[in-house]
Amino acid sequence: MILPANHPSQFHRRSYEVLTAVCFPGQIQVLSPHEPVRAAPGEDAVLKCLVDPKFDIGGKTVEWSKLDLKVNPADPSYVYLYRNRREDVLLMFPSYVGRTKLFTEALKDGNILLLIKNVTLADNGQYRCFIPDLKSTSRQSTVTLHIINRVGTGV
Repeated sequence: MILPANHPSQFHRRSYEVLTAVCFPGQIQVLSPHEPVRAAPGEDAVLKCLVDPKFDIGGKTVEWSKLDLKVNPADPSYVYLYRNRREDVLLMFPSYVGRTKLFTEALKDGNILLLIKNVTLADNGQYRCFIPDLKSTSRQSTVTLHIINRVGTGV
């Protein structure tokens, strides 16, 4: 399937490539944009990471977690968990079940895109994208989500 240029998986790779060439030449890495994602309450937000060099990661486990999410160690703690080529809601934090979606078609190009629907103030913070079974020393990256008010200032 050919994706349109405005599809979330078609985001700009150039800044990631420069970072890779300078920091870790020849090594697989999980990278994310330096700029935070911004969304107002009630809007949808897409958190983006990628694997560089790009390759199909559809068979890999992908874990999205919120770094400041306070959970009981016995409770589900993932914002989103993809393993065995499907969503695993049993280990996901309840407030994210039904509000998150991984763009699985983008995984074939090394893009890891998480949609969070109807964001709230509680969604503000840092998110970790982690691929535990990636054979690399760089298996994770962090994305910041800023929830803003309608006039554009941070909450």
